[in-house]
Amino acid sequence: MTELERKIKAKIPGPDTGIEVRHTICDICSPGMHCGINAYIKDGKVIKIEGIDGHPSNDGRLCTKGLSNRQYIYREDRLLTPLKRVGKRGEGKFEPITWDEAYAEIAKGLNAAKAKYGAESVAFYSGYSKWYRQMLRRLAYAFGSPNYGCESSACYTAAFMAAYPNICLEYLDTSARKCEELLEEEQVDLAIYTDPILSSKLEYMPLEEDPLVFVIPQSSPLLAGLDLSGNSLEHPVEIESRRFRDPSLRYILATPGQGLYYAENAFFKKYRVTPLDPLRVEYVDTRYSVVQSGCGIALFPHTTVIQHSHGNSQPPLYGIPKGDALYRYIIIARKKGRTLSPDAEAVWRFMVNQRLEANHHLESTP
Repeated sequence: MTELERKIKAKIPGPDTGIEVRHTICDICSPGMHCGINAYIKDGKVIKIEGIDGHPSNDGRLCTKGLSNRQYIYREDRLLTPLKRVGKRGEGKFEPITWDEAYAEIAKGLNAAKAKYGAESVAFYSGYSKWYRQMLRRLAYAFGSPNYGCESSACYTAAFMAAYPNICLEYLDTSARKCEELLEEEQVDLAIYTDPILSSKLEYMPLEEDPLVFVIPQSSPLLAGLDLSGNSLEHPVEIESRRFRDPSLRYILATPGQGLYYAENAFFKKYRVTPLDPLRVEYVDTRYSVVQSGCGIALFPHTTVIQHSHGNSQPPLYGIPKGDALYRYIIIARKKGRTLSPDAEAVWRFMVNQRLEANHHLESTP
């Protein structure tokens, strides 16, 4: 084997091998992730996938789905056209049809079910990716069906509603503005906002002296008019403003959360924590205990443990350490002066106590 052949076999990019690297993103999961990918291209074909070092979403790591991106393009048994069943259900007999034919068949079936059984007889279900979900939801409601669902409907939301069928739960990837609106309109009793990266209204930057401290502008709409007693956002602190993008803002302290890439790295290094699967069990237990407490809450997460990876932005290990567990709640807020329902009050106290216990543990740790 020649030196050039060895380099080609090793997929080493360069003019001599004809291999080039193009930067792109993984579109399998939600837009909150979209991990960075280096795609190695030779003769117009992707021959290798790897994560981009330093990318804010995944820092070079990819989950099993991300690493399998080539199968989405080249796997021989993947579907290339719509298929129409030609045999009996269960026989596995199909024939390829065009997209126009498929749309006509779908519309015909939907309208037939609506005419015979009513719009409520039809359920609209979305899998991954998530970019089209709002359109599918609007289609469901325009059709007249309230039955829209996704994978969350079959896991976290379903578990919550099974335990507390009389409590409304909204599980949203949304902005701080939406959080504020829900509180102001009193559509929810309590908001738990866990990831500022989703909101363009928030800025954050790690303090150089303490990688466990982050700053959020005091003018953030998420903080206005909210009762922040009992957590780390309670006391405004003057900080040298020259480090931050808007020197006119007065910042207040917050604890770290998912999406704060550079400080997360510092956090892991300081406590020698690596994103190993066993540690995720602590996160699952924490979320489960919140569900068991019962409340009328809105959760605003970046992602959940359904993203099974050994890295990228998903491992839910960010927050204040408490024993072997790590808590990643950033903001626990309710409208000032608002009287909570008993269930919501119980969860409010539960969350605040967890924060206080975690802070105490951190302060007492040498």
